[in-house]
Amino acid sequence: MARIFLLALWIAAGACLGGCARKPHAVMELHVPDARGHALALFEIDADKGAVFIDSLYPKADGKVSLRLPVQEPHIFAILTPTSSKPLTLLPLAEESFVLHLDYDALVSRARMEENAPSPVNRASIAYQQQVARTERRIDSIENHWMEERYVCANVDSLHKACVSAIEDLTAGLRQEAERLCLRYTHTLLPVFVINRTAGGKTLFDLENRQDLDFLGKCAQEMNRNLPGNSHVERLLFHIARAGNHLERKELLNE
Repeated sequence: MARIFLLALWIAAGACLGGCARKPHAVMELHVPDARGHALALFEIDADKGAVFIDSLYPKADGKVSLRLPVQEPHIFAILTPTSSKPLTLLPLAEESFVLHLDYDALVSRARMEENAPSPVNRASIAYQQQVARTERRIDSIENHWMEERYVCANVDSLHKACVSAIEDLTAGLRQEAERLCLRYTHTLLPVFVINRTAGGKTLFDLENRQDLDFLGKCAQEMNRNLPGNSHVERLLFHIARAGNHLERKELLNE
């Protein structure tokens, strides 16, 4: 009887250990010295619902706030403040722990990870978001220059051509970096974020362009092999397939 009791106790303990096992998570410590008691809003970017509010983060008097995020599978999160023009998107992975320095009023442009932070995906994501922000500022500057000078310029056609060429060069550089990130980080959701970003109000990839569709399809299939069943990847595959079908019908009609 005693042996049966001990066996039952061991089984129960094993079941508890299995059920109470520590789930994968990521730990982020944010340093926001200019928060002044104000909150930062944390969102999850859901594949179907879009931005879903998770919680309000209140830094302490020293500007620090820590959060522990469940990441049993890859997720996309975003941090936003009322005074920042752009949200900062983050892609924490299981068992990651890093410190991020932020400016409350300029989350993206002044975001900085500590040098020893072992998070290449988030480092690449932040650098890309900052490149997008710089590109958009330069595009805005070029467009404003066009608006101011087009009625007083001696050669308006030449001015227009120069402005268009400058914007195309900027977007081409951003597109090149987007392609590099999409190919390198197919084991994460970074390509999903990159593919859906816009610059100057336009997407970098054209779903009505066969070459772009083939490139995106290649990335999405590789992501699907690395992240089977992930809702973001499945949605990306769906949109690419639908765009491909639409393009095929369009090509048939034009023949």
